[in-house]
Amino acid sequence: MRQMNSKMEKLLSSLPDKCVLHPYFSQVVDEGFILENGCLFLKRLRAERMPPSLKHVGDETGVEVFVNSLHTDDYVSNGHVEQAIKLSTELESKWRRHYGTVNSVKPIIVIAGTEFGMNIKLFNKREEHPYLTNDLESYEQPILQVEFE
Repeated sequence: MRQMNSKMEKLLSSLPDKCVLHPYFSQVVDEGFILENGCLFLKRLRAERMPPSLKHVGDETGVEVFVNSLHTDDYVSNGHVEQAIKLSTELESKWRRHYGTVNSVKPIIVIAGTEFGMNIKLFNKREEHPYLTNDLESYEQPILQVEFE
């Protein structure tokens, strides 16, 4: 399921038909996911980053968002929206092919516009720890939330 605010709808209305995923983002997709201590991580990012303790971020969602966060402007100089959407689509496809039967895990990707590009975050859906409010229009930046089904 995809939900977005009108700012993101406007950005998505002008996307090119094709996009080649940046090699680093392709590596993130290829390496897949890992479950560790009740948290969902992208394997590549988990190998690069030490998760913070719960006392520093409050809950498992905070741990996942800390580790599973990518900024497009760290890797590309243009095509930020295209890269973020392509990465999200590829990760969702990978999840469905290889991990879709993990019933206790319901991944969500949030893509948010930043001053320099797009920020992509992945975490497990937890009703008791929502990451965004239900009113996506209340956000100043473009927002897209993708729930893997």
